[in-house]
Amino acid sequence: MAADRLESLVDSGEYQQAYELALPQLEQNAGEPGFDFLFGMAAIESGYPQQALFAFERVLAVEPQNQRARLELARANFMVGNVDEAKRLFDAVLATNPPQHVRENIQRFLDQINVRGQQRDHQFNASVDFKGGLDSNVNSATQVQSISLPIGLVLGLGDTSRALADEFYELGVSGSYLKLLRKDMGLFTALTLSDHRNASYHQFDLLSTGLSLGYIYKSGKHTLRIPLQWQQLSVGHAMYRNSGGVGAEWGFDFAKQQQLTLFGQWAQLRYKDSEQYRDADLSLAGGAWSYSFVPGGATLSLSAYLADETTTDSTYNYLGRNYVGNRLALQWQPKVSHELLLSWSQQNIHPVFGKRREESYSQLALEWNWHFVPHWSAGLTLNHFNNSSNIEIYSYDRTQEYATLGYSF
Repeated sequence: MAADRLESLVDSGEYQQAYELALPQLEQNAGEPGFDFLFGMAAIESGYPQQALFAFERVLAVEPQNQRARLELARANFMVGNVDEAKRLFDAVLATNPPQHVRENIQRFLDQINVRGQQRDHQFNASVDFKGGLDSNVNSATQVQSISLPIGLVLGLGDTSRALADEFYELGVSGSYLKLLRKDMGLFTALTLSDHRNASYHQFDLLSTGLSLGYIYKSGKHTLRIPLQWQQLSVGHAMYRNSGGVGAEWGFDFAKQQQLTLFGQWAQLRYKDSEQYRDADLSLAGGAWSYSFVPGGATLSLSAYLADETTTDSTYNYLGRNYVGNRLALQWQPKVSHELLLSWSQQNIHPVFGKRREESYSQLALEWNWHFVPHWSAGLTLNHFNNSSNIEIYSYDRTQEYATLGYSF
């Protein structure tokens, strides 16, 4: 019988095989304590602590005095980072006066929780990644050879005004630091740097530097972040645009597997001296929703936003624009070390004044990541961009294919 086979695999320590055997039976057998316990053990030992957590909770809902399930539930909470709940459950098991070896194991976990509590006041994360690949259109330009002007003339386009293909490499560095003021609030700062360089057409190299700092508050299922943000973008090794502003983000975990986020931003966009007429103020608001499928290891997310850019000089208000955007993404983690991401996003742009230039910008991305050893990851990405415009010169297609090697600590 399948149940006997599952128990045999768990007892012999063949947890991955047990997990793969039990997963297709989960929908039919979830709620049966014997099955849930074995599935939870297989999941937690195979690297799926979130699924194990749900399984052990189902066991305790039917058998509230099952201390072994409570102990494993504590361990699952510890593994997913719910250290306060893990400590509460470990203490509850200790109160039942378990055998000496169980008390010793629990104490080791409690010691780690105490260390984490001391470290939790200061949290630092950083990552470095290197990308290399091919870009079919490094300058995001049209493929047409010439354009027709309203006065009846035909204007030929130079090489750099048409799509240029090139190889590229990119170095990305990011770091963040969190200082807790209390258990439920803190201050954070984050720094990002992206240096994108082309093999031949260096006039289209991109260097982006970003800095944010702000306040975070978390209470129960609610999280509030208020960041101050600054970014500088350089094109061809010369400063092109600075932006600075303030944002707000509210997140709500309204179910174990679902999260709702609302966000907003106001920023000043300031261009290089020769293009100061493009200076604008940006206002943006939007929302996002995500759902995690358990079992299955997949997450579906949806987001949408509205934005307005108003030029600071009313003489050039025809450069202002309104736009709406949306994004759909499906992330699937079939195994602990492998991750697939498929995403699609679209943005529709409508200038406020002057000749009406309508554009629809869309992106389709397929990404695979492999966490082959702790801290290290490798990946492959395929990106395709399409910009459709009622003015031909602004229409283009672009495809990027690249590999990534990353390290996080």
